[in-house]
Amino acid sequence: ARELRRERDVPVGMIGAYKGGTPAESWTSVSGLGKEALLAGYLAERQKVEDNFAERQEQFPRLQAEFQAAMKEWNAASDEAKKSGAQPPRRPNAPPSPDGGFGTPGNLFNGMIAPLTPFAMRGVIWYQGESNGDHFQEAVLYKALFKRMILDWREAWGREELAFLFVELANFIASKQEPEGGVWPWVRDGQRAALALPMTGMASAIDIGNATDIHPLDKVDVGVRLALAARRVAYGEKIVDSGPVYDSLRVEGNKIRLMFTSVGGGLVIGVPPWAPDGKIPSPSAELRGFVIAAADGKFVPAKAVIEGGTVVVSADGVSQPAAVRYNWADNPKGNLYNREGLPAPAFRTDEWAPVR
Repeated sequence: ARELRRERDVPVGMIGAYKGGTPAESWTSVSGLGKEALLAGYLAERQKVEDNFAERQEQFPRLQAEFQAAMKEWNAASDEAKKSGAQPPRRPNAPPSPDGGFGTPGNLFNGMIAPLTPFAMRGVIWYQGESNGDHFQEAVLYKALFKRMILDWREAWGREELAFLFVELANFIASKQEPEGGVWPWVRDGQRAALALPMTGMASAIDIGNATDIHPLDKVDVGVRLALAARRVAYGEKIVDSGPVYDSLRVEGNKIRLMFTSVGGGLVIGVPPWAPDGKIPSPSAELRGFVIAAADGKFVPAKAVIEGGTVVVSADGVSQPAAVRYNWADNPKGNLYNREGLPAPAFRTDEWAPVR
């Protein structure tokens, strides 16, 4: 909002509707989930909650009273433990809400989005995905779910042109590196796929996360990058709002040449604008983050070099390369940027079935 206010010299209003640790299916309407066959499991989950609602509602007052009594005992025991230096007891679990809680498919849409639909809005900014990356199958399903959610909101507002801007998941979890992959790359794959929808834009946070903190501190660069996306998508400005975006490839013997859009002033080896320890690293002499595979689908670390507006990728032992992936890890270390200082989003050139 600050960036748009400064660039466009107009007031910018924002409505905050957010809840941490939530999955995208809870932000999608039940009717919307029903329009995508792949999401039938979420409807079944919702139906199970509805079938048990009356019984759970009847039991809830008793369970809540028992929980409050248990909490009173726990608080007293915790105070005693602190005084004696002993280990405090385990905190009691709150009873489940009769409606399944905020994670139930459709619940947050009903409670936090549907009430906003009378408001006229230029667009949406969306920062979510971590909670759909807890399990492999959920992460793979995010591609269908996220597209459906965007379309669902546009249908709710009756505006096909509603701009929808989102944040590519930040780097996280120190133990996962190329070429093992991890789970979050599949969430990012779903985010990238949503760019096929009109009036969408993505601000990458893949270079400004924190390996040990799921809530990285650098929100300023996320906001600045989202503002760039808003200027291009919502306001039609002819600006570079993203790092290099994979476009196509050409196999050249034992190498693969990658072509990109959003090259801007040119491809470069770059560094993040922020680091958790406050020490911005010096630029590397080598391009990092690429893995390559033959038709057998076994990815290995690759050598990559910038040649003009392209990147040429190869690896010893891979004489007939078939596919390349970039930043395909929970906590990748890729350093491909454009001269505008924006990082290349994660990508894969293959459409092979997801394998963990």
